[in-house]
Amino acid sequence: MELQGTIHEIQPLQTFESGFQKQTFILATNDEYVQYIPIDFTKDKVSVLDNCKIGDKVSVSINLNGNKWQKTPQDPVRYFLSATAWKMNGLNEPNNATQSAQPKPNVDPFSDSEDLPF
Repeated sequence: MELQGTIHEIQPLQTFESGFQKQTFILATNDEYVQYIPIDFTKDKVSVLDNCKIGDKVSVSINLNGNKWQKTPQDPVRYFLSATAWKMNGLNEPNNATQSAQPKPNVDPFSDSEDLPF
């Protein structure tokens, strides 16, 4: 599944006793009614967030994971849903100043000059 939006928050990296690591970020969608979706990067993918900052526009590929949990047979069953990211691409627009910094040749195609521009 693919989601697009803006990074709203990046939470601290969590390391558990088992050595498992996860880092959660909050994606604000571009929908008419903004949704704030917590998405986890886990294991070796946590480093993806190292180069990200709040406000970055991104496209994220995720897997949805559903779990069932019941403490004892007498307790009610609870269901949990989590979104785990496996790829992220930036969608920030290129800097227009960089594009316009390259000089353009001053050639008048209607000039009578015999000098060719190449």
